[in-house]
Amino acid sequence: VGRILLPQLAQMVLSKPYLQHAGRKSFTPLARSFSLRSGDISAVDAFAKLERRGVVAVQGADATKFLHGLTTNDMAIPLGAAVYTNFLEPKGRLVFDCVAYRTPDSPNESPCYLLDCTASESGSVVRQLAKFKIRSKVQITDVSDQFEVWVVLGTGADNVAKQFNGRMFPDPRNARLGFRGLFPKGETPTFAGGLQQCSEDAYETFRMLQGAFESPIEMPPSTFPLEANLNFYHGVSFTKGCYVGQ
Repeated sequence: VGRILLPQLAQMVLSKPYLQHAGRKSFTPLARSFSLRSGDISAVDAFAKLERRGVVAVQGADATKFLHGLTTNDMAIPLGAAVYTNFLEPKGRLVFDCVAYRTPDSPNESPCYLLDCTASESGSVVRQLAKFKIRSKVQITDVSDQFEVWVVLGTGADNVAKQFNGRMFPDPRNARLGFRGLFPKGETPTFAGGLQQCSEDAYETFRMLQGAFESPIEMPPSTFPLEANLNFYHGVSFTKGCYVGQ
């Protein structure tokens, strides 16, 4: 199905009206940053800063249990690992999606997860999670003003990521999407290996052509997870316990 729909989808997302609807006034063609030949990332070594991404922190003694009961994926992940997951309304439709990163815990710290989500949704993410907090021992904070999201693509992405001692992790959706990293606001990481910087628009076009879509524009709130093939992008666990919208 993906092979049939991909050309039509690419034409749609690259069209000017669609980008205007997404709130983007300008678009940098992908060809200016790096080549796009049938999604060929093997010849590409590039990095990008994702300014349209926000970060929400969920920290506390009950953080893992709290998120596990609300999301489509298993949140019992190792320290320093990441998982792609989705939060649903009771009827099973998408509220928002995110890449959840579990930070390494210090001996005196509670578990902490950083939710890498669409920046325009970060406030809504905090409010949505707060509805279910009740007596859970968690703190939910929009920390978008403290972190920035960077990505590294290409054959040398894994070697570049190793330079940052666990601060970058493989994109859990698709190996072609390289590595992601959360860095303090204003800190520009130095990527060795002769990588070229590409625009955020270029990266997002490449991401969509890999079939990896994000809320709320590409996947509106009416979307069902399996309808968007999120199970093929490791966004749904069929072995975990119950969660909202299951």
